[in-house]
Amino acid sequence: MLPAVKYYTLYFIVLFIAVLLFNISLPAQSKHKTKNWPEPVFEPLTVADGLPENSVRCILQDHLGYMWFGTQNGLVKYDGYSMKVYQPDPDNSLSISYRQIHTIYEDNSGNLWIGTQHGLNRFDRVTETFKSYLHNPHNTTSISSNFVLTINEDKEGKLIIGTDKSLDLFNRQTGSFKRIYAEDSIYVRALLEDTLTGNLYVGIKNKIMIFDPEKVILKKNDDFKMNSELGYINSFVQSDDGSIWIRHTKGLSKFNPVQNSIQLHHFDFSDSDNIEYNFPQLIEDSNGFIWSGLGNNCLISFDPKNEQFKKFKLTPNEELTLSTVSSIYQDHSEIIWVGTFWRGLYKWDRKKQKFNRLSFDPIKPADGKFNRVNSIIEDSEGIIWFGTDNGLSSYHREAGIFRNYQYNIRGKSNTVTDIYKDELGILWLGTLTKGLVKMDPASNTYSFYTNDQNDSTSISDDYVRFILPDKNEVLWIGTWAGGLNKFDKKTGIFTRYIPDKNNPRSLSNQKVSSIFRDRNGTLWIGTDGPKGLNRYDKAKDSFTAFGYLDRINSVNVNTIYEDNNGNFWVGSYANGIYLFDRNSEEFVYNINQRDGLTHNTVRSIIEDDSGNLWISTNNGLSRFNSQIRTIKNYFTSEIFEENYYLKNSACKTSTGAMLFGTYDGFIMFHPDSIKDDPVPPQVVISNVSLLNRPDEKLEYDGFISELKELNLSYNENDLRFDFVGLHFGEPEKNQYKYMLENFDNEWIDAGTQRNATYTNLDAGEYVFRITACNRDGVWNEEGASLNIIIPPPFWATWWAYSFYVLFVLGVLYNIRKYELSRTHLKNQHKLDEVKLKESEETDRMKSRFFANISHEFRTPLTLILGPVEKILARSDDEIQKQANFVKRNATRLLVLINQLLDLSKLEAGKLELKASKNNIVSFIKGITMSFESVAERKDITLKVIAAREQIELYFDKDKMTKVMMNLLMNAFKFTKDGGQITVIINENDDNSVRINVSDTGQGIAKEELPKLFDRFYQVDSSQTREHEGTGIGLALTKELVELHKGSISVDSKFGEWTEFTIELPTGRRHLKDEEIVEAEEPIKEEILLEKEEIVTSTVEEVEENRISDEDKNILLVVEDNTEVREYIKESLKDDFQIEEASNGEQGVRKAERIIPDLIVSDVMMPKMDGNELTRNLKNDEKTSHIPIILLTAKSEQT
Repeated sequence: MLPAVKYYTLYFIVLFIAVLLFNISLPAQSKHKTKNWPEPVFEPLTVADGLPENSVRCILQDHLGYMWFGTQNGLVKYDGYSMKVYQPDPDNSLSISYRQIHTIYEDNSGNLWIGTQHGLNRFDRVTETFKSYLHNPHNTTSISSNFVLTINEDKEGKLIIGTDKSLDLFNRQTGSFKRIYAEDSIYVRALLEDTLTGNLYVGIKNKIMIFDPEKVILKKNDDFKMNSELGYINSFVQSDDGSIWIRHTKGLSKFNPVQNSIQLHHFDFSDSDNIEYNFPQLIEDSNGFIWSGLGNNCLISFDPKNEQFKKFKLTPNEELTLSTVSSIYQDHSEIIWVGTFWRGLYKWDRKKQKFNRLSFDPIKPADGKFNRVNSIIEDSEGIIWFGTDNGLSSYHREAGIFRNYQYNIRGKSNTVTDIYKDELGILWLGTLTKGLVKMDPASNTYSFYTNDQNDSTSISDDYVRFILPDKNEVLWIGTWAGGLNKFDKKTGIFTRYIPDKNNPRSLSNQKVSSIFRDRNGTLWIGTDGPKGLNRYDKAKDSFTAFGYLDRINSVNVNTIYEDNNGNFWVGSYANGIYLFDRNSEEFVYNINQRDGLTHNTVRSIIEDDSGNLWISTNNGLSRFNSQIRTIKNYFTSEIFEENYYLKNSACKTSTGAMLFGTYDGFIMFHPDSIKDDPVPPQVVISNVSLLNRPDEKLEYDGFISELKELNLSYNENDLRFDFVGLHFGEPEKNQYKYMLENFDNEWIDAGTQRNATYTNLDAGEYVFRITACNRDGVWNEEGASLNIIIPPPFWATWWAYSFYVLFVLGVLYNIRKYELSRTHLKNQHKLDEVKLKESEETDRMKSRFFANISHEFRTPLTLILGPVEKILARSDDEIQKQANFVKRNATRLLVLINQLLDLSKLEAGKLELKASKNNIVSFIKGITMSFESVAERKDITLKVIAAREQIELYFDKDKMTKVMMNLLMNAFKFTKDGGQITVIINENDDNSVRINVSDTGQGIAKEELPKLFDRFYQVDSSQTREHEGTGIGLALTKELVELHKGSISVDSKFGEWTEFTIELPTGRRHLKDEEIVEAEEPIKEEILLEKEEIVTSTVEEVEENRISDEDKNILLVVEDNTEVREYIKESLKDDFQIEEASNGEQGVRKAERIIPDLIVSDVMMPKMDGNELTRNLKNDEKTSHIPIILLTAKSEQT
């Protein structure tokens, strides 16, 4: 605490202590009436704290939360921890124009404007430089005067500048000034925009004028003219009700802008105006009070409701000062700042003053000592009694009067240690040296009960520490060194209870600290010593002591308390507070400093109306919530120099107020008024710098506190972030948390540290986030953030890696080219063989079998009818061969018909699910592995991956076989040689099984994916489709999966991969009873035969197989379907020498080489269709004469 605050604190303590120490003769009483006005405590900030000068003319808080102070010697920026000063520099044209600052203003765009005694300045936050605007007598568009006193802004964003001799309008776009009004020595200090009417009011001398923005003039109205005796208008402020308050030289006026009326509130604080002071500022605080400054370092506060003024002195310990209040301001967190001439800056933090004290007329104590409050009680009449080191005092709340009583006029000690007021109004006082004192307030008479060594029925010790009433006019008296006494008021006899080593049922210690009766009527006595808790057994007139926790620790009792829930609490000397279980007779719970208690020595315990325990200690107050066991601590250093409280000096009044006695008086508060400060700090990232490179400044575009993104170079990866929480209520208690996203996994608790460092950050994008809380732990949830982008070095960029890859590939290519060239030279004679081998590899590429649904039906029918005719005319061997031909194609046709029938049943709702419980892993593996021969033939890697070998699932084997067959057939059809097909089976967390079927085929275009499961939809409808189909398979697959209450989806990247995902629920809750069967349905054979289509539909280029039969004409058959091609060959081999080609391209090559006599060709084929083949051959002179027969299954092409 700064020295000035201590002096101020002592002043208010003296106000209280003076009454308690005021000595009067018995039976006289001293009376002092309180003043019910809050007494603020002001904390000073001076040159010692960083101010360049102790005269502060103006104050502002900007939108970021920084405080700005204009002094006689420069501009000051304050963040609660340090001050930065901006002063004029003759060698720097970008410094501020003058040292004497008169006004600071922030416009709607966040620009800071500073009016000085020599020009207007705009502050650039990015460069921290100033742009000055000075009067030029040769330029009519320059500012009229350099003496700038006030600044405001109109609706169009133009600045209104008040100077000592003019009112100017400044256009920021053109940088020009226009004079609105001019008059010598007018000193325009008062500008205000009316929030209700939109008028801009200007105070000029003793007149209120209105600025007309359209005509750029001031309107005069004599109705607004104030009495000239009241002096000049110095300041405006508008209250929440729309009233405009005017501070003038001699008082305060209320102006109604609607009624054009003025109401004067005159104040006479002539002792405060002992020096000439003509420009006080005016504010309205958050409670609706109007504040302004006076001379003699004073403030006035006006309550509009009661229409009362109150004067406060910033330095109450000084009778007269030459200082004046020059400025006043309330910041975002409701702290009031006061600037003065010559005495620096003062801060009043009302939320820090959580605890109040009674204020009464000061009376200087004769000896200057502070007064201890040893005991506090409230009687049935609401009078509060204080036992102090200077006697007994009472406070009558309704009358607002303190009275002081002393029982020992001539003696050295008037210390009252405890108080009890009985039902007759008699006060019983425990004293330090006079034993028990009986006082009758009505007659002001005293009776003393002191120790008589010769009388065992007298009190055992004259130092009384505690008094507790009992039934039958009995008082229990605890003493310092004489144990416990039971006092009979009727007989005046004391019965003593003292420790007896020979009696284990005696009191445990002679030093009694507290006495308590619980709700059951049991008497408990707290003592010093190891077994400090004693229970009195009235029937046996004996004691049971508790306190040993173990061989080392014990409970030395200071205070005892039972809360409203029946919990029994014991406050100890050095071990915190204990919860004592009276049934088990054990200490079951302990709270101490490690748990958050302010100190381990507990002085008093009382409970508020909300069930919270208030615990006073040797170092402050703790509020303990016994339900959730949380602690909130409070320290009263702003009231007293120490946080030390006295034993059992506490009281809860009938109104719920709490009082606690200390060495320096007492504190008083209502628990309902003790609230956390709800305003969190405004968080600002104040700087980002390179670690260990202070001379290198980071370059960025904009003001760092408002910057959203910071782009760095690759070697700027050792960073230090500086930040600050702008809350000025005890800023040293602000706490911080930060994290760097994509680097930190969680928030880092920085405590009160205001910087964070990171080293060796990898290239990438990061987000630095910072948040802060105030002294009461209220966090700013939004905080501040800054995106950090660190690019990789040029040798680690994508284009560098691309270059590396291309370079390596180039080297490998050239090596390979050289090797191939050598091989070519050495093996020229093998070139034809190599080319043929490459051609055979190319011929193994497969295509889809079916052209469309018409093709699918007509081709098998053709192949069935032809062999049937042959069967009637051929031998048995030939019949067997043709019959197999018939069987395969009839089966294929049956599959297609079954698919159509299944779709029809699904649509009609007649397809039934027959699910049984099976291992889905082994089932899928069995189906997948049946394709191994196909995979080997096409050189495709086929994998099945399962999370575990046994996953039980209810499914219909027949239908799931169709699903898997369709997906695997699609995968094989679309996957080229050397590719990969993978089936993955996993269990999900949501009680489902996921099956993924992926391939590395040609993929599906993004726009085709939403239509893929539509019926009869085909991705490729061209004449040269390599992969044919009906458009039925995937539609049926989707319906069958959904029949299982599952789902299927597809994802693909065109040209690279395709993946189908099936989700099937586990268990049987999703199935109806009739959908579950015990016996497994057999898998239909024709379903498994479908995979043969992959082999038979694979389009291979036919090997050269010339038959030397020069007597027959040559027939070239060009057909992509192997069986159709075989059928034609078998049908015509007796009449023709047959040559074959599996696609249009191969057909053209063979035709050009062998020049056949006739060509029979399909129309729809991969690589080149029949129409294009015909055009190529007819356009070639060598082959143009060859007749060509085209075959098609499409009816429109027939």
